[in-house]
Amino acid sequence: MEDKQDEESDEKTRHAVTDAGNAADALCWGTDQTRGNTDPSGIQSARTDIKLCVPSEITSMDPHATTAVADIQVYRQVYETLFFLNSKMELEPRVAERYELADDGMTYTFYLRQGAKFHNGDEVKASDVVFSFERAKTIPAMANYTAPIDTVTAVNDYTVQVKTVDVLAAALSQIDEICILSEKIVNEQGDKFGQSNVDAGCGPYTLSSYDRSTKITMKAFDDYYRGAPAIKDVTYTVMTDSSASLIAFESGDLDLVTVPLSSWNMIKENSAYQTVLVPTTHISYIALNLSKAPFDNADLRKAVAYAIDKESCIVAAYEGLADKADFLLNPATIDLAPTDGVHYDYNPDMAREYLAKAGYPNGIDVGEMLVYGSGYWPKFAEIIQQSLSDVGIVVKLHTMDTSAVIQDMKAGNYTMGTGGMACDPQVGFLARFCHSRMIQSSAVKFGDPWIDSKLDASDRELDTAKRAALIKEVNDYVMDSAALLPVFYKTTPYAYASGLTGNFDLNFYYIYNFGWNA
Repeated sequence: MEDKQDEESDEKTRHAVTDAGNAADALCWGTDQTRGNTDPSGIQSARTDIKLCVPSEITSMDPHATTAVADIQVYRQVYETLFFLNSKMELEPRVAERYELADDGMTYTFYLRQGAKFHNGDEVKASDVVFSFERAKTIPAMANYTAPIDTVTAVNDYTVQVKTVDVLAAALSQIDEICILSEKIVNEQGDKFGQSNVDAGCGPYTLSSYDRSTKITMKAFDDYYRGAPAIKDVTYTVMTDSSASLIAFESGDLDLVTVPLSSWNMIKENSAYQTVLVPTTHISYIALNLSKAPFDNADLRKAVAYAIDKESCIVAAYEGLADKADFLLNPATIDLAPTDGVHYDYNPDMAREYLAKAGYPNGIDVGEMLVYGSGYWPKFAEIIQQSLSDVGIVVKLHTMDTSAVIQDMKAGNYTMGTGGMACDPQVGFLARFCHSRMIQSSAVKFGDPWIDSKLDASDRELDTAKRAALIKEVNDYVMDSAALLPVFYKTTPYAYASGLTGNFDLNFYYIYNFGWNA
């Protein structure tokens, strides 16, 4: 299942890292290297189009209803939120110009930007914000972001008041993940919203054609409140074969591509292209369904945990361009993430010991593992399969389209499966995995009141050290369950055309930040 994370060394460094190893963005205008702090309308572009691709078909353009990575990459060009939490953990104004927090610590007043327009030309009003928030509260995929919200009220056309359920440390960063939609357009579209061309967004690009299985085109929204984009025409082609997408890039049919890992060294040494390794907040993991046999057996789950050779996975599946994951939260990239605690190092002897303890001294066939069918995942799964086989655990790989795997795992229709998630760089990321409010969209359905109470307490705790301690308690508890097994934290290797300028951000890029040298 897939979502987001960040990056730091001695100090937080949440920017793309070039191959030369410097910590500045490889694609940047000006000196401020966070997205949204430049004015693309001032760029003199020799070209005004860009040709891109996504690795799987788009499941929906409803930003409240999908967590698929390909969907998010596309819809983030179309929709916007009240504020934007950048890679430095700073809030940048978007639909809202500013906010005030009352003395009670629970009442947020947002002042909307006058003149911000939806793509149909209607002005963004407070009633649209209220509608968007109330709608999001009804959709399971948004539960982690709407959890802080008690009430939402339109004070006037340009002022919205949000009251939270308590004093919450990360309330604002959660609220600011909710995209603002046109109430009029969504109601007109009804159940079809997100499945066809829509004008419900207020971002820098509008959809001009939408065939989710082949191609999506966009045009610049010249009435965009931050200024008209430099890139005027955008084409996303659905290309599930990463080798085919690289060939298309090399032939000039694409301007930017995620490089297949096996081709990275070759591409980065070619002076005709620009390349960058972009840190992400992504965790690649294995999920075990603890709700049914055989993985309702905790000792068997721990046998699997100790059997996984993470280093071999990194080398064979990701060409060494990832870091070994001991925890679900990457301590190098997630605020307050644990730096020590319960984890599983590769130990085949310990795996065999737990296998015997589970009642299977001669080994066991655990059935199928669902595997994402694109990118590095098939190789990732093969390494896991071999690691398990070496200790006597037999598993058959069942490779499917990514969206099908996600749906089956959300529904609990699996025994074992691959998973990937990237989230905002807050410890709220942990709730995405294991809080009961996310149970409908989680692969591992803990449904554990103790986990919920500790995570809720961490949300309310304003003391940083105490909050970190609560997060560590939950992390240790979840890791001890051995139902979610982190393998590695990845980077994204991009290649892009000579002359393309701009900046990447963690997890996703924003076309508004791109332009072409004259």
